[in-house]
Amino acid sequence: MKYVREKRVVVGDGYQEIDIFTRDTAQDEPIRRGKRKRKQKVTEPKQANLNEKNSKRYLVQLANGNFHEGDLFVTLTYNDDHLPSTIEEAEHHVTLFIRRVKAKRKKLGLPDLKYILVTEYQLNEDGTIRIRPHHHLLMNGMDRDTLEGLWKEKRQKLGKPDAQRIDPDLDKEHNKIEGLARYMVKAPKGKKRWSSSRNLQRPVETKNDHKYSKKKVREAAEDPAKGYVMFEKEYGDEWEIVAPIQYVMNELTGEWGAYLKMWKKKECIRS
Repeated sequence: MKYVREKRVVVGDGYQEIDIFTRDTAQDEPIRRGKRKRKQKVTEPKQANLNEKNSKRYLVQLANGNFHEGDLFVTLTYNDDHLPSTIEEAEHHVTLFIRRVKAKRKKLGLPDLKYILVTEYQLNEDGTIRIRPHHHLLMNGMDRDTLEGLWKEKRQKLGKPDAQRIDPDLDKEHNKIEGLARYMVKAPKGKKRWSSSRNLQRPVETKNDHKYSKKKVREAAEDPAKGYVMFEKEYGDEWEIVAPIQYVMNELTGEWGAYLKMWKKKECIRS
Protein backbone atom coordinates (compact mmCIF):
# COMPACT_ATOMS: atom_id res chain seq x y z
CA MET A 1 0.00 0.00 0.00
CA LYS A 2 1.34 3.42 -0.95
CA TYR A 3 1.05 6.48 1.26
CA VAL A 4 2.41 10.06 1.27
CA ARG A 5 5.04 11.19 3.76
CA GLU A 6 5.90 14.73 4.80
CA LYS A 7 9.50 15.01 5.99
CA ARG A 8 10.19 18.35 7.64
CA VAL A 9 13.76 19.55 8.29
CA VAL A 10 14.10 22.61 10.56
CA VAL A 11 17.36 24.47 11.14
CA GLY A 12 17.37 26.93 14.02
CA ASP A 13 14.32 29.14 14.61
CA GLY A 14 13.83 30.52 11.13
CA TYR A 15 14.42 28.05 8.27
CA GLN A 16 12.85 24.80 7.16
CA GLU A 17 12.64 22.50 4.15
CA ILE A 18 9.84 20.03 3.46
CA ASP A 19 9.93 16.94 1.25
CA ILE A 20 6.57 15.39 0.32
CA PHE A 21 6.85 12.01 -1.39
CA THR A 22 5.17 8.65 -1.80
CA ARG A 23 6.29 5.66 0.24
CA ASP A 24 5.21 2.03 0.30
CA THR A 25 4.44 -0.09 3.34
CA ALA A 26 6.97 -2.55 1.93
CA GLN A 27 9.64 0.07 2.66
CA ASP A 28 8.60 0.74 6.25
CA GLU A 29 5.58 0.94 8.51
CA PRO A 30 3.73 4.26 8.08
CA ILE A 31 3.23 6.51 11.09
CA ARG A 32 -0.34 6.38 12.37
CA ARG A 33 -2.58 9.16 11.06
CA GLY A 34 -2.44 12.26 13.26
CA LYS A 35 0.82 11.20 14.91
CA ARG A 36 4.27 12.58 14.17
CA LYS A 37 7.46 10.68 14.65
CA ARG A 38 9.58 12.36 17.28
CA LYS A 39 12.18 14.89 16.25
CA GLN A 40 15.65 13.59 15.46
CA LYS A 41 18.84 15.15 14.20
CA VAL A 42 19.54 14.75 10.51
CA THR A 43 22.44 12.34 10.04
CA GLU A 44 25.52 14.44 9.42
CA PRO A 45 27.54 13.41 6.36
CA LYS A 46 31.21 12.60 6.64
CA GLN A 47 33.13 15.84 7.07
CA ALA A 48 35.62 15.03 4.32
CA ASN A 49 33.02 14.27 1.63
CA LEU A 50 31.19 16.81 -0.51
CA ASN A 51 30.44 14.60 -3.49
CA GLU A 52 27.03 13.25 -2.57
CA LYS A 53 23.76 15.12 -3.14
CA ASN A 54 22.68 14.71 0.49
CA SER A 55 26.01 16.10 1.72
CA LYS A 56 25.54 19.22 -0.38
CA ARG A 57 21.96 19.66 0.77
CA TYR A 58 23.03 19.30 4.40
CA LEU A 59 25.70 21.99 4.06
CA VAL A 60 23.26 24.39 2.36
CA GLN A 61 20.71 23.79 5.13
CA LEU A 62 23.39 24.42 7.73
CA ALA A 63 24.35 27.69 6.03
CA ASN A 64 20.78 28.97 5.67
CA GLY A 65 19.97 28.17 9.28
CA ASN A 66 23.05 29.76 10.84
CA PHE A 67 24.30 32.71 8.79
CA HIS A 68 22.59 35.96 7.92
CA GLU A 69 23.02 39.50 6.65
CA GLY A 70 26.18 41.09 8.07
CA ASP A 71 28.03 37.82 8.45
CA LEU A 72 31.06 37.07 6.27
CA PHE A 73 31.96 35.05 3.20
CA VAL A 74 35.74 34.61 3.24
CA THR A 75 38.15 33.30 0.59
CA LEU A 76 41.75 32.49 1.51
CA THR A 77 44.39 31.85 -1.15
CA TYR A 78 48.16 31.25 -1.12
CA ASN A 79 51.07 33.11 -2.67
CA ASP A 80 53.96 31.25 -4.31
CA ASP A 81 56.21 31.49 -1.25
CA HIS A 82 53.70 29.70 0.98
CA LEU A 83 52.00 27.32 -1.44
CA PRO A 84 51.31 24.05 0.44
CA SER A 85 52.74 20.87 -1.05
CA THR A 86 50.07 18.60 0.54
CA ILE A 87 46.43 18.96 1.52
CA GLU A 88 47.42 18.23 5.12
CA GLU A 89 49.71 21.26 5.08
CA ALA A 90 46.91 23.45 3.68
CA GLU A 91 44.53 22.26 6.38
CA HIS A 92 47.18 22.95 9.01
CA HIS A 93 47.44 26.57 7.80
CA VAL A 94 43.69 27.14 7.89
CA THR A 95 43.39 25.44 11.30
CA LEU A 96 45.94 27.88 12.74
CA PHE A 97 44.04 30.74 11.08
CA ILE A 98 40.80 29.66 12.76
CA ARG A 99 42.61 29.51 16.12
CA ARG A 100 43.88 33.06 15.62
CA VAL A 101 40.38 34.25 14.71
CA LYS A 102 38.94 32.64 17.85
CA ALA A 103 41.61 34.27 20.02
CA LYS A 104 41.09 37.69 18.40
CA ARG A 105 37.30 37.50 18.82
CA LYS A 106 37.73 36.61 22.49
CA LYS A 107 40.11 39.54 22.98
CA LEU A 108 37.63 41.91 21.31
CA GLY A 109 34.70 40.61 23.37
CA LEU A 110 32.89 39.19 20.32
CA PRO A 111 30.67 36.08 20.36
CA ASP A 112 32.35 32.72 19.80
CA LEU A 113 33.32 31.96 16.22
CA LYS A 114 30.77 30.05 14.13
CA TYR A 115 31.89 28.81 10.74
CA ILE A 116 31.58 26.42 7.82
CA LEU A 117 34.87 25.71 6.05
CA VAL A 118 35.36 24.24 2.57
CA THR A 119 38.83 23.51 1.19
CA GLU A 120 39.18 22.95 -2.57
CA TYR A 121 42.18 21.21 -4.11
CA GLN A 122 43.36 18.64 -6.66
CA LEU A 123 46.09 16.05 -6.19
CA ASN A 124 48.63 14.35 -8.45
CA GLU A 125 48.93 10.56 -8.38
CA ASP A 126 51.77 10.81 -5.85
CA GLY A 127 49.58 12.79 -3.45
CA THR A 128 51.16 16.18 -4.07
CA ILE A 129 48.92 19.15 -4.86
CA ARG A 130 48.20 19.75 -8.55
CA ILE A 131 45.86 22.74 -8.41
CA ARG A 132 46.53 25.63 -6.02
CA PRO A 133 44.37 24.99 -2.94
CA HIS A 134 42.12 27.65 -1.44
CA HIS A 135 39.60 27.88 1.38
CA HIS A 136 36.07 29.29 1.63
CA LEU A 137 34.44 30.13 4.96
CA LEU A 138 31.03 31.30 6.06
CA MET A 139 31.40 32.85 9.50
CA ASN A 140 29.74 35.26 11.91
CA GLY A 141 30.63 38.90 11.48
CA MET A 142 33.60 40.95 12.65
CA ASP A 143 35.79 43.73 11.28
CA ARG A 144 36.98 42.63 7.83
CA ASP A 145 40.38 44.33 7.95
CA THR A 146 41.11 42.71 11.31
CA LEU A 147 40.11 39.31 9.98
CA GLU A 148 42.12 39.58 6.77
CA GLY A 149 45.19 40.59 8.78
CA LEU A 150 45.14 37.20 10.50
CA TRP A 151 45.88 35.26 7.29
CA LYS A 152 49.59 35.20 8.01
CA GLU A 153 52.17 33.22 9.94
CA LYS A 154 55.33 34.55 11.56
CA ARG A 155 54.31 38.03 10.34
CA GLN A 156 54.37 36.87 6.71
CA LYS A 157 51.28 36.96 4.52
CA LEU A 158 50.23 33.50 3.35
CA GLY A 159 48.39 34.89 0.35
CA LYS A 160 45.39 37.04 -0.51
CA PRO A 161 42.46 37.04 1.94
CA ASP A 162 39.09 38.41 0.84
CA ALA A 163 36.25 38.93 3.34
CA GLN A 164 32.88 40.07 2.00
CA ARG A 165 29.76 41.06 3.96
CA ILE A 166 26.79 38.83 3.21
CA ASP A 167 23.99 40.65 1.39
CA PRO A 168 20.92 38.42 0.93
CA ASP A 169 19.47 40.85 -1.63
CA LEU A 170 22.28 39.91 -4.04
CA ASP A 171 21.85 36.14 -3.68
CA LYS A 172 21.43 34.51 -7.09
CA GLU A 173 19.26 31.72 -5.64
CA HIS A 174 16.85 34.32 -4.20
CA ASN A 175 16.94 32.40 -0.92
CA LYS A 176 18.96 34.46 1.60
CA ILE A 177 22.54 33.10 1.31
CA GLU A 178 21.85 29.85 -0.52
CA GLY A 179 23.73 31.08 -3.58
CA LEU A 180 26.93 31.45 -1.55
CA ALA A 181 26.47 28.03 0.01
CA ARG A 182 25.91 26.42 -3.39
CA TYR A 183 28.99 28.18 -4.73
CA MET A 184 30.97 26.53 -1.93
CA VAL A 185 29.71 23.06 -2.85
CA LYS A 186 29.60 23.43 -6.64
CA ALA A 187 31.17 20.66 -8.72
CA PRO A 188 34.90 21.46 -8.52
CA LYS A 189 37.74 20.74 -10.92
CA GLY A 190 39.32 18.79 -8.10
CA LYS A 191 38.09 17.71 -4.68
CA LYS A 192 36.54 19.40 -1.67
CA ARG A 193 36.70 18.78 2.04
CA TRP A 194 34.58 20.53 4.61
CA SER A 195 34.17 21.00 8.33
CA SER A 196 32.21 23.25 10.67
CA SER A 197 32.27 24.60 14.20
CA ARG A 198 30.43 22.58 16.82
CA ASN A 199 28.27 25.50 17.96
CA LEU A 200 26.10 25.61 14.82
CA GLN A 201 22.41 24.81 15.05
CA ARG A 202 21.95 21.45 13.31
CA PRO A 203 19.09 20.32 11.05
CA VAL A 204 16.34 18.41 12.90
CA GLU A 205 13.74 16.34 11.07
CA THR A 206 10.24 15.06 11.79
CA LYS A 207 8.13 12.72 9.67
CA ASN A 208 4.38 12.92 9.26
CA ASP A 209 2.36 10.42 7.20
CA HIS A 210 -1.10 10.70 5.59
CA LYS A 211 -1.18 14.50 5.82
CA TYR A 212 -1.52 14.65 2.03
CA SER A 213 -3.05 12.28 -0.49
CA LYS A 214 -1.35 11.20 -3.70
CA LYS A 215 -4.16 12.95 -5.57
CA LYS A 216 -3.53 16.28 -3.80
CA VAL A 217 0.19 16.17 -4.55
CA ARG A 218 -0.46 15.24 -8.19
CA GLU A 219 -2.95 18.10 -8.61
CA ALA A 220 -0.42 20.54 -7.10
CA ALA A 221 2.28 19.38 -9.52
CA GLU A 222 -0.02 19.61 -12.54
CA ASP A 223 -1.23 23.09 -11.54
CA PRO A 224 1.59 24.88 -9.63
CA ALA A 225 -0.55 27.96 -8.97
CA LYS A 226 -3.18 25.78 -7.30
CA GLY A 227 -0.40 23.94 -5.48
CA TYR A 228 1.03 27.18 -4.10
CA VAL A 229 -2.39 28.15 -2.74
CA MET A 230 -2.74 24.74 -1.07
CA PHE A 231 0.67 24.87 0.60
CA GLU A 232 0.27 28.55 1.52
CA LYS A 233 -2.95 27.64 3.31
CA GLU A 234 -1.14 24.86 5.17
CA TYR A 235 2.04 26.69 6.19
CA GLY A 236 1.49 30.37 5.46
CA ASP A 237 0.37 31.53 8.91
CA GLU A 238 3.94 31.21 10.21
CA TRP A 239 6.11 30.51 7.16
CA GLU A 240 6.94 32.30 3.90
CA ILE A 241 7.38 29.86 1.02
CA VAL A 242 10.34 30.43 -1.28
CA ALA A 243 9.04 30.27 -4.85
CA PRO A 244 9.01 28.28 -6.98
CA ILE A 245 8.01 25.03 -5.29
CA GLN A 246 9.85 22.11 -6.88
CA TYR A 247 7.91 19.10 -8.16
CA VAL A 248 9.55 15.83 -9.20
CA MET A 249 7.98 12.66 -10.62
CA ASN A 250 9.36 9.33 -9.45
CA GLU A 251 10.18 7.54 -12.70
CA LEU A 252 9.65 4.11 -11.14
CA THR A 253 6.30 4.72 -9.45
CA GLY A 254 4.91 7.56 -11.57
CA GLU A 255 3.97 9.43 -8.39
CA TRP A 256 4.66 13.12 -7.83
CA GLY A 257 6.64 14.64 -4.97
CA ALA A 258 7.13 18.23 -3.80
CA TYR A 259 10.09 20.05 -2.26
CA LEU A 260 9.52 23.34 -0.38
CA LYS A 261 11.85 25.84 1.29
CA MET A 262 10.49 28.31 3.84
CA TRP A 263 11.54 31.15 6.13
CA LYS A 264 9.64 31.88 9.31
CA LYS A 265 7.86 35.23 9.20
CA LYS A 266 9.50 37.86 11.40
CA GLU A 267 6.44 38.33 13.57
CA CYS A 268 6.43 34.58 14.36
CA ILE A 269 10.07 34.33 15.45
CA ARG A 270 10.51 34.05 19.19
CA SER A 271 12.39 36.99 20.68
